[in-house]
Amino acid sequence: MKLGISQACYRWMAYPDMRRDRPIFLQDEWRLPYLQTLDPPDPAEPIEGWLLERVESLGVESLYISSRTFAGRAAAQDFRKRAEAAGVMFVGNAAFNIAASAEEWEGGEYHFTIEQIWRSAWAGAKVAAAVHNQAVRHNHFTKDPPIDVQLERAEANFRSLLPVCAEYGVVLAWENHIDYRLSEVVQVVEAIDSPWLRINLDTANPIAVIEDPMDGARLAAKYAVNMHLKDMRIQPATGTGEAQVSWAPLGRGSVPILEILDLVHAEAKDPDNMPVCVEVAPPPDHDPDVWVRASIEWLRAERGHLFGSA
Repeated sequence: MKLGISQACYRWMAYPDMRRDRPIFLQDEWRLPYLQTLDPPDPAEPIEGWLLERVESLGVESLYISSRTFAGRAAAQDFRKRAEAAGVMFVGNAAFNIAASAEEWEGGEYHFTIEQIWRSAWAGAKVAAAVHNQAVRHNHFTKDPPIDVQLERAEANFRSLLPVCAEYGVVLAWENHIDYRLSEVVQVVEAIDSPWLRINLDTANPIAVIEDPMDGARLAAKYAVNMHLKDMRIQPATGTGEAQVSWAPLGRGSVPILEILDLVHAEAKDPDNMPVCVEVAPPPDHDPDVWVRASIEWLRAERGHLFGSA
């Protein structure tokens, strides 16, 4: 497995609309950070260079970035050269309305999505995580349209993308992205039955859709070509009767990370070359690099043999 990081680890620094140094950040009721080991990158500089430096500093092998981070083809190709020179495996991204209606799909969503597949390919990705960016509108619990119709739409939309994926050599890895259960993702992947549509298995996102992470992993492991390692701490018993779920560094939460890793390593088609990206995102007043480094240290101590660091 190729241990790496996700851009989301540094979301309060790396996403333009979430940077903690924006003036509006002070109006969003977030506390300003105290002790930090990193400063936000220069907003005038391409963020992908800063993220590549993080990968090299952490001593990991893979990096997941939104394809729309790249300003265009030239920027993507320049990043590809830098990543290849550093021996870093790049994982791309295509964020779109997976449950778009036929009218929405033909009206622009399709072209919006294939542009992201192109950008991922230009930047050197062989795998691009397919992320549902309309989860508030369409998810496991919404009724308009019902879930079976949403999955029918997803199947049709993914089918239309696969010729582009084959042409550019990019496997779409559908991520369970706080929207659908892995059991539902697997249902569509099996119906399409194409090597160009596989799964990006997020270890903690099943919690948001009331799915046991281990149960979901058992269904999805053999289709996994990428992973996002994320942990959540669950407090089921509270005085209000409402469960509390919060971020946690890997190994400090309630998700069976190690068991899921072992399962995927045993059942995935090519586990040795699979990018496995840490995706811990602490609140903005915490130091993200401390969380990331603690998570990587724990992984290497517990499962170093999976990452070539026994």
